[in-house]
Amino acid sequence: MVLVLGIIFLVIFSINISSRQGYEVVTVEASFQYVTGYLTQGYKALDYSFGQPFESTFGFGSSMYLLDASAGWFDTDFFKERTYLTKNEQVYGWNQRMRWSSIYVWIANDVSLLGALVVMYFIGRFYGKVWIESINKKSIYSVVLFALMTQLCFYIPANNQITQTAESLFGLILLLMLRMIHNSNIRFVFRGRPIREKVICPKQ
Repeated sequence: MVLVLGIIFLVIFSINISSRQGYEVVTVEASFQYVTGYLTQGYKALDYSFGQPFESTFGFGSSMYLLDASAGWFDTDFFKERTYLTKNEQVYGWNQRMRWSSIYVWIANDVSLLGALVVMYFIGRFYGKVWIESINKKSIYSVVLFALMTQLCFYIPANNQITQTAESLFGLILLLMLRMIHNSNIRFVFRGRPIREKVICPKQ
């Protein structure tokens, strides 16, 4: 049953994707080749990146939103032009808007390809930490963060999914702050002025 559902998914997915690109997929073998190529194309961009010089984007390069927004904030494409994505597009014609580049390339825009491995190590540790917290501490913030980290890992061959839009980026930052406050046992207490009730004694 699982095999049948897998084949049906494979065919439907390949037809859907190929129709966007103007290709016609007619066989299961062709569908399999097309889907696997589509899902792993990000590693081709990673391969291209090894031949490009590293120029840090100073924290703006791991998010499509930050790259686009920085162009408006500073009125320049300074950060975009320094990314591996732009260089791969200029040298190899790898369209950064139409093709995947893998999370490694996105992170490497800021810290280099070697630095991306270090960042991925800490991402793995954090993933395990929020997993344990969501079970042991029953923290709602850790549960949501675990779901986001699972999404991030699922999209590793494609991009840095959880920072690509303003909503996902600022939502992630807010969750991290709430988790930090929750784990540090900080409690906010709002105190107002005490209200003194006027007691009227009945006349004797």
